[in-house]
Amino acid sequence: MKQMTLASVLTALIAANGAHAAGPGPGGPPPRVPSIEALALIDGLDARQQAELRKALLERRDAEDALRDRMRGEHRALEQRERSEHERLEANMSRRLREALGEDGFRRYAQWLVDDLRTMPPGAPPPAREAGAPRPARAR
Repeated sequence: MKQMTLASVLTALIAANGAHAAGPGPGGPPPRVPSIEALALIDGLDARQQAELRKALLERRDAEDALRDRMRGEHRALEQRERSEHERLEANMSRRLREALGEDGFRRYAQWLVDDLRTMPPGAPPPAREAGAPRPARAR
């Protein structure tokens, strides 16, 4: 039973160091890489194997850091694209409504929206109203 899997080595390492078996949650700190002294506590590993294990663990940590940084960058880029798309949709809708309602009608519609939002309690979803249904009374 000389050949151990990486999982069994890591399990032994965690047990030897008294660390928690559960790793950090998403966005948490990267996993701790044990010192060469801590790796010396694993029975049956020579110095070369300990050094290789530490090197592999450091490479994994660095790869996870790079992955996390890349994912954050992609997430920020996706948020920016989403924001740009919402702005484009809003600009198109405003243009269509201005064409359909005229400038005065558009202003009245915009004021109606603002007044309607003021009547809602904070955090409440917008009320669903059927066409022609009366507007709720204004809260003053």
